[in-house]
Amino acid sequence: MGSTIVLESEIITDKQEKDKLPEKVDVSDLESHKSFQRIDNEGKNLFDFVTSSVWNVRKQMVCWLRQYYDQENDVVDLFYAITNCHGWVKSSATEVIVRLEPIQQPKRRAAQEQLCRKLTTLGARLPSGKWMMVEVGENPISKVSRK
Repeated sequence: MGSTIVLESEIITDKQEKDKLPEKVDVSDLESHKSFQRIDNEGKNLFDFVTSSVWNVRKQMVCWLRQYYDQENDVVDLFYAITNCHGWVKSSATEVIVRLEPIQQPKRRAAQEQLCRKLTTLGARLPSGKWMMVEVGENPISKVSRK
């Protein structure tokens, strides 16, 4: 109860101090003030470049997906369903395999598999020189025999 009274008195004090402040502040004499620095736009330019690149890749992948899936109203949702799938990554000396969990609906799963094949045939390579493979399949860990 005592802390409520203290907080209320602090609020009253802050309101009184606020009321003493001028409504407007004249900043015309600050034009020659040296504390202002020019903002570097390089970070914003890089962010804009990456954002537009991601947007363009998404647009291209939806276009590819459209070839394998004839439900025009659902194709973007299918793209997001594919990109939000859980998956597994396996790395060997020559390749990195990304395996996505299969989508349950057969028509959507077929389109998912076709898109993954398309991505694999692009022949993407990582900076390490490994080939990137994208596939659809079950959890590889569940196939390991348990002792």
